[in-house]
Amino acid sequence: MTDVEIVVRLEQLERENRRLKRVGIAALLAIASIMLLAAAPPVPQKLTAHEFEVLDSSGRATVSINDRMVNILDPQSGLPRIAIGDVTPAVRGQWLKDG
Repeated sequence: MTDVEIVVRLEQLERENRRLKRVGIAALLAIASIMLLAAAPPVPQKLTAHEFEVLDSSGRATVSINDRMVNILDPQSGLPRIAIGDVTPAVRGQWLKDG
């Protein structure tokens, strides 16, 4: 084999090596993606809790729901604006205003 033939053969082997590395990396990424998707927790069909809060984009509660009441809260103060439910044994709902 001449020097030219050796260089040509070496270049061909290097191209094949780069291609195999790319295919191997792509296969590993595909397998890792499939494993991550399979490991994701399933979406619950039913959500159960004692209390729920709906938060705005800044993280403040705007609605609070528990087993006795639904409160729509004032965005600035966080105090209830509208309270629906068992406020007291005699009152089933309240409309609250500034004052």
